[in-house]
Amino acid sequence: MYWLAARLAIALMVGTVQADRLSPREKAVWNQVKPSVVTLFENDRPCGVAALIDDSGYFVAHSSGVSSAVPAGKSFGGKEVSFSVVSRDPLTQLVLLKATDWVSGTAKPFRIPNEEETDGGVILAVLPTGPIRAAYVSKHQPGVLKPSRRLVTLTEIRFEAPTQAVGGALILSESGELIGTLNATLDRPEGLTQNQTMNQNSLGQNQTARGPSIRIQNQILNAGPGEMTVAYAVGPEVVQHTLQGFLSSKHEAEYAMLGIFCTNAIGGGAYIQSVSPNSPAQKAGLRPGDILLSIGYNQIADQVAFATVMLQQKVGKKITLMIKRGRGSLLIDAVPSKSTE
Repeated sequence: MYWLAARLAIALMVGTVQADRLSPREKAVWNQVKPSVVTLFENDRPCGVAALIDDSGYFVAHSSGVSSAVPAGKSFGGKEVSFSVVSRDPLTQLVLLKATDWVSGTAKPFRIPNEEETDGGVILAVLPTGPIRAAYVSKHQPGVLKPSRRLVTLTEIRFEAPTQAVGGALILSESGELIGTLNATLDRPEGLTQNQTMNQNSLGQNQTARGPSIRIQNQILNAGPGEMTVAYAVGPEVVQHTLQGFLSSKHEAEYAMLGIFCTNAIGGGAYIQSVSPNSPAQKAGLRPGDILLSIGYNQIADQVAFATVMLQQKVGKKITLMIKRGRGSLLIDAVPSKSTE
């Protein structure tokens, strides 16, 4: 207990130093949200952060900070909190935790991200040692999460580079949203040389993060100038889907899957490059070379639109696809299955 108290004191001291570098407005935001943030410990060392997402005591953290089945932590106010692991989401690497003996009304839960929120407010990247300032660079960058090869949109975030790894840091907004977490290392797109891509230092000074790798499509990546650096979080629509699943009666994020791999089609649509054996797509009669034009009432302009629309679909619920095959078009019904990756 002495070592835990000593390490906590050091972590809080470092966190105070980090918070002192914030602007007055950023400090006000941090003071408002920090009662809803808990530092996680492993072997008496701070290893991650968890954010309250429901008043009944449900928290979410990045998997890099949750290796134990019974995690423990302390709030930035010094209160000890014990957790149990409820659910893990392999796609986003988010983990749902339930605090034991949680008292309702203790802190204000973070909100699920809303795509309509403006980008002008303060955002903070919160490490186990406290907050650092951050800022949006861009949204809706297409990227591929490994090993699932699922295409998602990414949020590009620039922040002050700390001395420790930042993978798994929580990204919080001034409006009380949990935007997501900084996700892992970046993988080099095929065809680019090592000098043309962001190296593994992009997520922290001489540090890398644990978790899935991300490939950014059609973009050369560069670290920020000076002590600034750039990293990526999965887009708000993906985080929204995951957190809604976590807070459902199943406490699990389900992703509807057809079993096709698409690229952008010339002239619009998603060109089906491959169809997985025994997948819903194969059972429905989809073929490589088909161009997907719409799902229900949703037009599919490209592969990103396909990935975004699929996030809205329900596992086991029939959907109608319009595809272009050769010179004609046809409607095909398919029943998405649950993705296991």
